[in-house]
This record gives sequence, C-alpha cells and structure tokens, in this order.
Amino acid sequence: MLQKGLFFGIVVVFIFSCGYYLGVSQNARIENGPLPAVTSIEDFKADYVRKEIASLRLDSAKPQRNNTIGRGSYRRQKEEPIKEIVENENEAPAIENTYDAKAEIQKRLEGYNKYCEGRRRSLIGVSFITGYISRYGVSTGDVHFWTCFLPKAASSSLSVTTLLATGYIPLEHKNTVETKTWDEGRNKCNDRPLGKGELSNCLHKYAAMPQKYRYMGANLEPGDKFASIIVGREPMSRLVSAWKDKIYRGSDRTFYYKKVKTAFSQTKNPKCANYATSEAAWEAGCRLEFKDFANWVARGNFAADEHWRPAADLCAMCALNLSFIGHSEHYGEDAQVLAEQLNIPKSYLPDDYSKSNEHAAALNANARKASLDEMFADIPRETLISLRRIYEPDYIMLGYEMPEWLANA
Repeated sequence: MLQKGLFFGIVVVFIFSCGYYLGVSQNARIENGPLPAVTSIEDFKADYVRKEIASLRLDSAKPQRNNTIGRGSYRRQKEEPIKEIVENENEAPAIENTYDAKAEIQKRLEGYNKYCEGRRRSLIGVSFITGYISRYGVSTGDVHFWTCFLPKAASSSLSVTTLLATGYIPLEHKNTVETKTWDEGRNKCNDRPLGKGELSNCLHKYAAMPQKYRYMGANLEPGDKFASIIVGREPMSRLVSAWKDKIYRGSDRTFYYKKVKTAFSQTKNPKCANYATSEAAWEAGCRLEFKDFANWVARGNFAADEHWRPAADLCAMCALNLSFIGHSEHYGEDAQVLAEQLNIPKSYLPDDYSKSNEHAAALNANARKASLDEMFADIPRETLISLRRIYEPDYIMLGYEMPEWLANA
C-alpha cells in the first residue's frame, strides 16, 4: 500500500512538472521567440533530469550559512572570525572602515536643519560676530566661506585646513605648521583689507565679509559659491578637554584661574580663591578637580568662557545655515569632504596635524588619564541633569549620541 502511494505521488509530481515546463516554454515562445521543439517525452525527461542535476550542483557550490535560531548564535558567527584575526600577533587586524564621511555629514545636516526649523534667527545682534572665533575667507577655488572655530573641537586643525585653502600657508609647509603660524593667520591679520597686501589671504572678521554673503549662503546668484562651516566635538569630551587645558595646569593660566575662583568656594579649600596668579595657587597645592569644575559649570557658569560654552549658544548655530558639520573625532575623513566644498584639491590637506596641536589638552601630564565614563562616574545626579539640559542642543545639532549615563540621569 505504501509503495503504491509513493508511486502515485511521484507520478503526480512528474505530471505537474510537465505542465509547468510546457507553460514556461509557451511563455518563453511568446516573449523570446520559438524554442527548439522537444521531439518526445523521453527527450523531455532527459532535459528535466539534466536541469535538476545542474541546479543541485549550483546549490552545493554556494557558501553554507548556520541557520541556528537565536541572537546569541548570530553574534558568535560574526565575532569568532574577528577574534581569530586579533589574536594572530603576526598580522595586523583586518578592520573594515565603515565610516562614510559624506553620508555622516549629510545625516548631521538633516538633524541640524530639523532642530533649527522654527528657531531660525537673524545674525543681527549675535555677540560672536566680531569676536574671537568668527572668521571669513576665500579659497583658492573661489569659494567664499565662514566658520565658527569652536574651541576644543579641532579648531587648530581647522585653522590649518582653511589657511591652506586660502593660500596663506604655502603647500610645502602643510605638515609642519606651528601654532604661531596658524594663530597669526587666523587671529592677527584679520583687520587687513581684503585684496590688499601680501597677507590679504588670511582669515578675516565678519565685518570684512561682503554683504551678499552675510545671509550665510541664502539668496546667492547661480555659480556664486559659499560654505558655512563648523567642526564639533562630543560635548562632554569637550568639557573635559577644557578643564584639562585651561584649568588643571599650573603655569600661564591666570586668566582662567580668575574666571573660576568662585568654584573654589564650594571645595574643601575655599582659600584657594585668594591667590593672585594660577602659579601661586598651584604652588600652594590648589587643584580644581574635574568634579568641582563640572559642578560649577552646571550651576550656571557654562557661558563664562568660550572653551566650555555650548556651541549652540557660542556659534548661534540656528543662524548659520550650515553646509558642513564635521566631527573632531573623524577630522581627517571629514576634511576630505570639506576640501570638495572649498573646491580645492585634497592634496592640499596635511598628512599630519600634530605640529599644529602641540598644546593639546591630551598632552597635559598633570591631569589623570581616564575614559569619559570614568571622568563622570562620581558626578552627582543633579549635576548631570543640569549638564544634559545645557548641552542637549549641541548633541542634537552636531549629530552626537548622548551617553546613557547622561541621558538617563
């Protein structure tokens, strides 16, 4: 009985296959012209068998996947080959670079524009316009640009890039630009009239920018190119860097020491606010630890200095109509996109920015080396809540993901 049933099933499948084959053949004749005729049922059988064998061979040649159900099994499939590569000390890890600078910058601009929708405001009355960080220039590719040099966010590297773009820094010196050079080009010659003198290709104040560009790229004539630029940094990382560079140093920090004197009043040693210079305070053992600095900033002192003032406020970001938002963490890749916007060859860009960053906060031997999570591990919850409120617009507009310990404080 079982054998008869099995035989009957095979016959049904065979008849169905014949019908399907003839139907497909008919369609093929309609669409592609006549096919060679099958002279007999025996020819059809042989043709059918050949195709089935070929199909089986094709399937066996494909790479097999582990179909084990469950997230853990999938993770192990992905992780095990990487582990083998990393543990091989004789070979460099084969890490795939998945960072797409153009796509990431576009994503940041979309988030920025969405946040600023309904918040746009005029540049009139914005305090930074004639200040220390607002600069205008013209690239050798004839692109007019304006940038907010956000302190503690690759502003030194951006200065070098833009001054190479204008032709102020000769290309043969692109990898050996010292702080003095870019500082003069960005901050010391910006009162020189445009188009006059050998230093006219430095960076200028907002007041030197022609009226038609003061709308930050809006309402320009076709072919008139303009770029509005900013480079950001993860906001809490920027806050730590400001503390390391401007506060937790013993020498040449009297300007900043005077700004944060009131922060010492909440510490165990309020007398540390009584010294005339940062050097004298340091020699007396006065240290404003990061926890105390963060508490002081959160209590309403976030605008006391541009090095830790939020970018949203300092750069009046919703007034800028930005066309480029870079990240200091990926500055090398993002600068490639910036070169395109400035219409300059990518070969203009430095291979190494270290010479122009010799004052970087990371080089401060006095401050402890710790991860961002560790730096904020002992910060009180009420301080974290205040910092989240203060810097949340920066996270959104600059395109950073807020750490869980800050978002959930």
